[in-house]
Amino acid sequence: MSYFKKALAVSSALLMGMPMASFAHTNSIGYVGDGQGGVTFWYGSWHGGTNFNEAEVKLEGANGTSYTTTINQFNLLQNSTPAGLIPGTNYFTSDGTQLVPYDTNVQTSYTWQGLTFSGLSAGDYTFTYIPLGDAESYNPTGTPTQDWEPMDQVIRSATVTLSATLLSGDANQNGILDIYEFGTQTTPTLVSSATNPYSVNTITTITETPSDDGTTQKMTRDVDLDITTTYATVDTYSDGSTTTSYSSTNTKRRHSSNTYSGRIDQLKVLDGVSRANNSLLNHMPSKTKQKFRIFENNRLMKSYNADGYDGFSTIFGGGFELDLTKGWTIGGQYNDMYTELKGVDSLSHSKREHFGVFNSFHGKNLALITNGGLSKDKYDYARTLEYQSGNWGETQGQQWWVNNRLYLTKSKTIQPFIGHTVHNVRRDAYIETGTVSTARRVDELNKTTHVGEGGLRVTHRFGGKKKDFMGMTLEASYATDSSYEVVGGLDFNKFLFVEGSHSSADGVSNNSVAGKVKFRF
Repeated sequence: MSYFKKALAVSSALLMGMPMASFAHTNSIGYVGDGQGGVTFWYGSWHGGTNFNEAEVKLEGANGTSYTTTINQFNLLQNSTPAGLIPGTNYFTSDGTQLVPYDTNVQTSYTWQGLTFSGLSAGDYTFTYIPLGDAESYNPTGTPTQDWEPMDQVIRSATVTLSATLLSGDANQNGILDIYEFGTQTTPTLVSSATNPYSVNTITTITETPSDDGTTQKMTRDVDLDITTTYATVDTYSDGSTTTSYSSTNTKRRHSSNTYSGRIDQLKVLDGVSRANNSLLNHMPSKTKQKFRIFENNRLMKSYNADGYDGFSTIFGGGFELDLTKGWTIGGQYNDMYTELKGVDSLSHSKREHFGVFNSFHGKNLALITNGGLSKDKYDYARTLEYQSGNWGETQGQQWWVNNRLYLTKSKTIQPFIGHTVHNVRRDAYIETGTVSTARRVDELNKTTHVGEGGLRVTHRFGGKKKDFMGMTLEASYATDSSYEVVGGLDFNKFLFVEGSHSSADGVSNNSVAGKVKFRF
């Protein structure tokens, strides 16, 4: 306001009979809550352009309000109406006897100084202005200026009620903080900024990639560690307020990779064991005076290969022989076969139900032995990749084979032979269970092979009056697929048979022993 306007206001007041003291010095008082138990008291002065703080305020609990008496110096200064002052609610002037709503038609303030009290609760409080030179002043020998001298005793000291709504910062209870509705809100300046780590978040991503060549499966496990550090930045402003902002930076990626392997050819190795068992089930009938004979099979076989597999098989069963003519014999057999195959990182089983028929034609110098077999097979296995994953497989299928051998029997002792075997293996498709990343979908198998062979059979009978009580047999064969078999046997009166064998096929070596009994009728 210009000097002319101020003078005009004084003249008008004199004409209306108002006392001159009402236009002097500090002429308004207000208080604004910050919502956290703090209240800022503002004293407004009629003097414009004042650029310094002066004096203190003492605050005491009144009318039963518990509060430790506190004296604070003014440390805030504004040349515009402070934010949050609402005339009649928390901003007043004096009519000489009491506080009344601030009204620019009665009194006008141009400069405000303030201070903040904290730890307040709702209740009545008495504020008292303590000027310089007062006994309670921080400067009891100082001299107060007219700029901040209270206009009367009401402005200097009064008891006011600080309600819960005022303390909340919303004195008029309209849901909006008072500092955003009334007065001039000044923008505080940044005093300091501090950034520190707030949190560290680690996300682990594991990727497992399998591959196989039909014999061995490999699984590459990539472990990615994404480490994100979040920083909190606290900014402190000149009004004592703080703001916190967050930023995520300095993301580090650590990578490790390991490859694990294990065999997946369990069923293939079991097929090699089965082939050896099948060959041992090919039956050559005996020549006796009795036309009908019943025999039993009891065989144990140990199998192994260079890849760490170790198998054990059992065969239990039996069959019959029937001479239709002097040179023609037929027969059949049934056997239960079981194999357990242990590997470095697996355990497998096969259970087979075998049905076989055979036919023998014996001529003067030649003998043709034909064996046919059919088996119903069940398989199961469990495998690992260095114990980092585990999978299980289960399926079923069947095998059939036909073996023909033509012996040159001109000599009773040494009998060379040639042969041929056609063999079919069929197995159902299946899906492994267990670790999802390494579980395989295995296709159906239907494979037929043809193998030729050549060999030699050596027999000799001795003992008893007819030198026929005991018999000794040795038979060896070599096939076109480089497999071989050697079988040796000893019989006692064509009743009790003891047999041993060694063979190698499909990379599997086998050793077996057998005991058989044959009854003649």
